[in-house]
Amino acid sequence: MATATVVLLFVAGILGCWRLATRIGWLDGWPPARIRSIWNDLAFKTRCLLAFRRGPPSLPIEPKDGVLFAYLDGTRRQAAEQREGELRRTYDLHSLAVQSSCLVYRDNLLVLDMLDRLVDPGQLGAEVWAIDVGSQDFRYAFALERWLSRAGGARRRVRLDGVERDGYVIYRDLRSRADYALAYAQQTGNPGVRFVVGNFLDMHAPGADVVFIFPFLVETALLRWGLPGRAFAPDKLVNHAVDQLKSGGRLVIVNQTWEERDVLWSLLASRPDVNLAGPFDVCSDLVHYHSRTVERTMTIAQRRDR
Repeated sequence: MATATVVLLFVAGILGCWRLATRIGWLDGWPPARIRSIWNDLAFKTRCLLAFRRGPPSLPIEPKDGVLFAYLDGTRRQAAEQREGELRRTYDLHSLAVQSSCLVYRDNLLVLDMLDRLVDPGQLGAEVWAIDVGSQDFRYAFALERWLSRAGGARRRVRLDGVERDGYVIYRDLRSRADYALAYAQQTGNPGVRFVVGNFLDMHAPGADVVFIFPFLVETALLRWGLPGRAFAPDKLVNHAVDQLKSGGRLVIVNQTWEERDVLWSLLASRPDVNLAGPFDVCSDLVHYHSRTVERTMTIAQRRDR
């Protein structure tokens, strides 16, 4: 049994190195999509078989004063610092600022900034149920929970379910994506924030107030991320997300590229039961990789009364 575990860990390590190489672009253009899909499928099945978990880690902490936006200069840096201060006060981010890395704090600021500027919280009731699809390691759970619970100056009771299909990716510290997701969920201080490893398409629980999603709508993007080609089902994903909403509920979609934005709008155009708003430009200086957010857009699809 111990030998089998070692072998599986070794295989997972090799597959993880391959996945990292593809993610950072070392293998762009190779292997062909079909071969990459088969490789990704093998890696994905290995991760699911291991279902590796060690428990939540101690999250890294870094000082923020004077260094948070050091990658910016002049007025852009001043504007980012001003916006951070506004979001910190509005959503009470002090505990997150003190107990997080700069990277994680900025990612939460990015999500909060988008939601605060573009999504009207007026239709949220005293109790809110939201689903976050494709949560990765759920590092922005704090931002989602704070916006759901406090946007518009209200105080709401929040249930937030993070769903990630590929939850057992192993990080360099030999903890899994699911381990970190649990730690980030706990960091919110809300027991209603939960994380599950599973396929969102297998969930059938209509009635959500909000569904957040960063979907893969172009197959090359999905393969580069490390998922198998059989997981590529953009029409099913988008339609299933709409179907989980209650009447008046909203689907909040962020697309990484204009190509994916166009695919999204073509899919939603066939749904007579949604009202669309956007796409809104969400390029932001609040993250150090701001140059890679140039094509990011947000679309809001509201489910009409049935």
